[in-house]
Amino acid sequence: MAAVAGSIRDSGCRPGLWFRPLLSREPGPGTRAEQVGDEWPLDPSLPASLAVVAESVRRFDDWGYELVEHDFSTFDAFGRFHARSDVDAGPTRWGIADTSRTTAEVLVDLYRTVREAAGEMTILEHVHRVGDDTSVRQWERTRRMGVNALAFRLAQHDRFFAVDADCVPSTPQTPWELNRNFLELVASAGTATFVSVDPATRDAQVAGDQARAAALAAAGGVSGGVEPLDWQSTPTPRRWRVGAEPRTYAWERPWGADPWPDGD
Repeated sequence: MAAVAGSIRDSGCRPGLWFRPLLSREPGPGTRAEQVGDEWPLDPSLPASLAVVAESVRRFDDWGYELVEHDFSTFDAFGRFHARSDVDAGPTRWGIADTSRTTAEVLVDLYRTVREAAGEMTILEHVHRVGDDTSVRQWERTRRMGVNALAFRLAQHDRFFAVDADCVPSTPQTPWELNRNFLELVASAGTATFVSVDPATRDAQVAGDQARAAALAAAGGVSGGVEPLDWQSTPTPRRWRVGAEPRTYAWERPWGADPWPDGD
């Protein structure tokens, strides 16, 4: 893994890792009796679990990685993503062993453990995902979760965190002309800019669009920032101010919008 980090750095990029801290491939200190598939979640209220997490993060630093995204933390802590009754009814799948603390206190300890073990690495606690996942398969999900999240949470950017509206896809299943507009807004706003690219889609047009967006995002976005203008009258703003320039985007497909598309 250290050699992989070195080769990424040699190519001119910063090496980073996606990390699921509270899931183990085998039972051990801090793991629960319940399994998730063939793996075991860790209980973040236990010191033994936090020690495992810290050891992993320090290992990434030793390997030479500079960026770490930790994910699924609340799901593995409680067995569910959120408390919306229409999506995930009923009690949490499991609790925590140390019931003398609130779940908020337990999660803060987990995040603090990751932060302290990370040293000089950048972790995604510096960046806040302001919406649910965008999609490499369905544009409608990206419209609903990505464009909407950017529009309605952009005012929070660089307050307590950097806003992340999630990845901009480039895949055969999703229209690049719409993804490109989303990428343009994300980069112009100077928010966290990530792309998920299927190499089969990376022709000269897509590569050029992505290179321009990367340069714009690295420069902090456009002067004057980005602002949705019709956010009080629509769930997916069409009219935006990008710098000093007004722009209009059509986000819906020819057959209209699906507010709750299935899949990812």
